[in-house]
Amino acid sequence: MKTEDVPNFVALYKGEWYTKAQEWLAGKGYTLVHHDKRWARTRIPRQSCIAVGYSPRYVTRGHAVIYKRMRPYWDVHEDNTFLRGAVWDFYTLRRI
Repeated sequence: MKTEDVPNFVALYKGEWYTKAQEWLAGKGYTLVHHDKRWARTRIPRQSCIAVGYSPRYVTRGHAVIYKRMRPYWDVHEDNTFLRGAVWDFYTLRRI
């Protein structure tokens, strides 16, 4: 799926982003799989994933970006600053 086809669920739905993302993905035959913080701190999956951590723009806010092959791949912000510090969580896609 193309990044430009994916809605910005956090901006659109704030506290409901996870539920809305799961509903949208289910319609496309996918589900999000959450990986706990211990897993996220020790390795980055080889497949593409959503990485969540601190925003480089706002000290107290989180930010989500796409990682591909263990490297930052896509950031919605044009400056491509990705994340500040350690990644908190990862979400991968799985076919349902």
